[in-house]
Amino acid sequence: QDVHRGDLILVSTLLERAYVFPQDERDLVTLYGNKSDSYRVSSSAIKLSRTTMAALDAMFDAFFAETGSRDYQITQGYRTLEDQTEIYDDYQEIYGAEQGALLAARPGYSEHHTGMAIDMNVYTAAGVSYSLATAGDTDPIYTWIYTNAAKYGFVLRYPESKTAVTGITNEPWHFRYVGLGHAAYMAENSLTLEEYLARVAAYSAASPLEFAADGIRYTVYYVPLSGSETKLELPLGADYTVSGDNDAGFIVTLCAKDATIE
Repeated sequence: QDVHRGDLILVSTLLERAYVFPQDERDLVTLYGNKSDSYRVSSSAIKLSRTTMAALDAMFDAFFAETGSRDYQITQGYRTLEDQTEIYDDYQEIYGAEQGALLAARPGYSEHHTGMAIDMNVYTAAGVSYSLATAGDTDPIYTWIYTNAAKYGFVLRYPESKTAVTGITNEPWHFRYVGLGHAAYMAENSLTLEEYLARVAAYSAASPLEFAADGIRYTVYYVPLSGSETKLELPLGADYTVSGDNDAGFIVTLCAKDATIE
């Protein structure tokens, strides 16, 4: 079951990768009353994974420190199967089968089931709301998220140019937590999660993908699922993470301070 867990799991309608239910509710936390004061939530019921909320707090604390603004607002987080079914059925009725499928993922195939995906907008102190698609036209500070999200482990999940890859049309308000390092590499190389996982799958422990981001050196490689138990060999004392890909294997990430970066 570990192949279905981790920051890099891919949930995709196009590639037929569903999220494995039931969601472990113990990993979810309600944002309202627990999050940082540096951003808003549109509902007291919105939940995310604890790791995702911690990353959001760090990101928006940095935005507030830089701009003095608390105007970013989370509008969607974790969704149950029932939540997604209602949204999907509504879009099918309004837009028809083909266009509706591009706008809303089928129940079971939405990233929102993971608790690591967020939708956001801008809600100003004056009580005016803007879509993230147009907020930057109102004030350039609202484009900050696109430049800085990767530093905190988030990626713009459904870019305008990658609909053929993701199966979802452009959503400039939808971000996904994938973890530090991975997000930076994806952003720098203009890769979706689908494309990044396909690239990583070509690297082994003997010949890994290596890159640096924010003073950290990352060594990343893929280990295929092997029967009911997959054993990983890691350097003694290594700082590492392991994530399933929600399909056929694991992404191992070793982290070390990059001595070549001041």
